[in-house]
Amino acid sequence: MLLATVALGCGRRGMESTVSGTLSVAGKPVPAGVRVEFLPQTPGASPSNGVTDASGRYDLWFNAYVAGAMPGDHAVAVSIPRVSNPDGSPGGVTPGLEQIHIPEAYSGPTSPLRHSVQPGRNVIDIDIPAAAPRTPK
Repeated sequence: MLLATVALGCGRRGMESTVSGTLSVAGKPVPAGVRVEFLPQTPGASPSNGVTDASGRYDLWFNAYVAGAMPGDHAVAVSIPRVSNPDGSPGGVTPGLEQIHIPEAYSGPTSPLRHSVQPGRNVIDIDIPAAAPRTPK
């Protein structure tokens, strides 16, 4: 069983590409904590995701140990993490991200954002058009 796992891991080596960039809304970099996910359009290919830093920069990862993304065409989903209440019920937006509004259309596999990842190193800057500001509840 271990041999099969090692063989699968090694088989994927060399097919990855690195992807980094800056995420912005209306030309302004987003703060730390916004999630970026590249969803391959190739059936069976693994998605990659990353989280922005304080300057809106992100790096994509397959998992906690392997950086990169599969080459090919991807839908790009962008979302603001939500927190859960102590009782497990849904909470609000992650603290510090209340003023960022990313339209729901950008948050899943049907996102209009599309990018192609090439073999090797990729820098993919993403700018989401301006949207109505989030109103406090």
